[in-house]
Amino acid sequence: MGLMKLINKLKMKSGEKSFKKKTDDHSPSHSPPKMKSQEMGGAYNPFFWDLSKENRPLDPSWMMPGIVVNWLMKTGDDGHNVSRLILGIEAMDVDTMANFLDVHSPGWRQWMGNNWKKTLESMLFMGHPSLACHIQSGTVKTSSTQQQFVEDNYDGVLGGELHYDNGVWSINYNSGRYGDQHIGGSGNEWAKGQAKLLFLIYTGTDVVAP
Repeated sequence: MGLMKLINKLKMKSGEKSFKKKTDDHSPSHSPPKMKSQEMGGAYNPFFWDLSKENRPLDPSWMMPGIVVNWLMKTGDDGHNVSRLILGIEAMDVDTMANFLDVHSPGWRQWMGNNWKKTLESMLFMGHPSLACHIQSGTVKTSSTQQQFVEDNYDGVLGGELHYDNGVWSINYNSGRYGDQHIGGSGNEWAKGQAKLLFLIYTGTDVVAP
């Protein structure tokens, strides 16, 4: 099946006429009820990638031991159309994250500076919130202005993890603060269909989803 035919099939399945959809029609964007202390100071993901602004194919080499690739669907710049799809990583320890960045973000040590280990420590276990609110800086700084920016921009529609196994890409909705448990009624199935559609449009991959 050709790419455009597959996109149109997904649109028809979800009742879509366009890949953009008003959040107040289906699944409203929401902010998580709780934020961790390090997230209040600044949400920075060292492998932040907004697929809606720069399309790219999914890369199996991202699936390194100890790395979790997260995804989050958000509204667009207008605050209404659910059209953004963002990827980022989560690592259990500094060495694992450093190894990943050495391969996929060459030069990161230079712009992060001599305190890169301390900076990476502050980025561990941040997960999906660091995709919802992106502080575009090489370091994490704590300031009242940045905290307010984080609080004002922590919204998201649906998120989960991206997996690759035996040539097949799949997604789930494993996110404590942006998972499908936060979306009720018809909006739940719509949001899942929209996520699949955005993956197809932005990466060219028809991901498998529950």
